[in-house]
Amino acid sequence: YLNLLVTGSDGALAPLMPPPPPSPFHLVAKWYKQIGQEIVGGTASGRSGHSVALSADGTIAAIGEYLADSERGKVRVFEYDATNDHWNQRLPDLGATSTPSRCGTSVALNSDASVVAVGCTRSTENGVLEAGHARLWKWDGANSQYARMGQDLQGEDADEAMGSSVALSADGQILAVGAYKYNGRRGRACTFTYDAANDH
Repeated sequence: YLNLLVTGSDGALAPLMPPPPPSPFHLVAKWYKQIGQEIVGGTASGRSGHSVALSADGTIAAIGEYLADSERGKVRVFEYDATNDHWNQRLPDLGATSTPSRCGTSVALNSDASVVAVGCTRSTENGVLEAGHARLWKWDGANSQYARMGQDLQGEDADEAMGSSVALSADGQILAVGAYKYNGRRGRACTFTYDAANDH
């Protein structure tokens, strides 16, 4: 059964298996209890909640807003403050550098949310029209912000939609990226292992 979930404006869900009691994150009398405030989209018509992801303990949430900023798209990450029952944003917004990239079409977190993967399905930054890519960020605790991690993982064919789905291993060192339009919509999934020594 589900113990905690995040819902987006379009009904997307992110489940979490039950944490050990006692915990404020639990199913009460077969009804879900809201945790903290409602997190409203940062941009009008940005479609906040199109993609969502939770850390393993449910205290960190990533929310995609893929049409924000003229379809550049972005992801915002929030950390739950149990004392004040409030979600506080971890900075900065995680977004794209070109228009339109639709970053935030998909999003994934590793178990402790130290790594964030974001799918940007309409990116043309590699020179191929709307090939798409996945981009990663790593939490820099010393500076309390996310910083880029490795290179963009780019699609190869026009309109491939690389980044239509993303998934991370628990330690954040292995990434799977989907490209559902690849090869006449046959689609494909690619896996990547992070080389920390070379940031690649």
